[in-house]
This record gives sequence, structure tokens and C-alpha cells, in this order.
Amino acid sequence: VVGICSGLVTNCENYGKLSTTISFAQNHTGGIAGLVYGIHGQVTNCVNHATVQGYLYVGGIAGAVKSGAEVLTSANYGSVRGNGGIGGIAGRLSSAGVYSDGTAKQAVIRNVYNLGNVDGFGTSIGHEIGGIVGEMGYDQWKQEVLPPMPVLEHAYSAVVFNRSDYSYWGCAIGYLKSGAYGTIYALADAKGSLRPVGAVTNRGTTILGESRMVKEDELKSAA
Repeated sequence: VVGICSGLVTNCENYGKLSTTISFAQNHTGGIAGLVYGIHGQVTNCVNHATVQGYLYVGGIAGAVKSGAEVLTSANYGSVRGNGGIGGIAGRLSSAGVYSDGTAKQAVIRNVYNLGNVDGFGTSIGHEIGGIVGEMGYDQWKQEVLPPMPVLEHAYSAVVFNRSDYSYWGCAIGYLKSGAYGTIYALADAKGSLRPVGAVTNRGTTILGESRMVKEDELKSAA
């Protein structure tokens, strides 16, 4: 729908297809917005049904959500494929924005769900891959001391990961560097071997509520 959203995108649905053969040029690819950016950037009440394929930071709704932007009350039904930073809702959820008075505004994803498959493409198995967010937290290593604390809450994913060779993957969050999360659910497999949050650097984490794997009937009731 849009390449970069620094304002408001609302009440949109995408039924098209997003892909390219130029893999290294495919940063920030999303079913609704490639990049949701800045304190006024917001995607709300949007749905993606399309297949989304990119290279780095690929998401069903947004390729990346950063600098205080928000994705609210939205859903993805389409397949999402990429090389790294791949999420059912957003490939990356990261940095904070700053108001004119110097107050920080964290990037937020809230009240979302994903029913689309998430995977690598071509010869890539995919890394930093999550049912909701692929990578969450600071953008650069120099931000480790005072990392941004993006927020992910009230979200669920019905993706079933059938492969164990992904690098940095979780059924809700693939790679957690820093941030606040809670009330997130993901669909459990029959063996009970999957986990909602994958690799964790944990330079700064706040738990806002439960985060767990649930069976299909419980996931429906949570929705």
C-alpha cells in the first residue's frame, strides 16, 4: 500500500503480491507498509492477504516499525518469506522516537494476529524469524547501554514451525534484543517442543504479561 508510512494508514486491505528477484535490494518489505517510521507513523485496522517476499526485514504488515511508530489492531493471512528479520506482522520492531520536549516514544505493536506461514526462501532457511516479529530491540550495538524498549503485547500467531534448522527463531518473537512484551500466544506443536520467544540478548527486558504456547482450542478462546 505504501513504501514509507510516517503518518496514518488505516482501514486498508491488500490482496496483491509483493516480491522481487533482486534479493539484496529487498530491505523493508511489508504487506501494508515497507517501513512504519516516526512518532506520527501508525498503521491501524489493516489486513494483509498477500504473499510477501523480500530479503531483509520482511513482514506481513510492515517490514520494520521504528522510531516510535505503531502497528495496531491489524492482521496478516499471507505467507511471508525472506532471508533475515522475518515476521508474520513485522520483520523488525526497534528504535524509539523523540517528541519536541525530549520525551521518548517507544515503537509499539499491539492487538495483532498472524495466520500466515513464515519461512525462508530459495536456498535460505531464514534467520531471526518469528510468528509475530522477527527481530525486536535496539538497531545498533552502541545502543546496548541504554537500549530502546519497543512494546509488543496482545498478539497471537497460529504458525506451526516444522523445521528445526532456523537460526534465531521463536513462534512469536524470533530474536529479542531488548523491549517489553506480554499477553502473547503462539500455537503449540504436538511434541510441545516450540517456544514463543527465541534467542535472547536481554540487554533490557520488561515482562508485561504472560507469553506461552497454547493448543488450538485455547488459542481460539484467547482470540
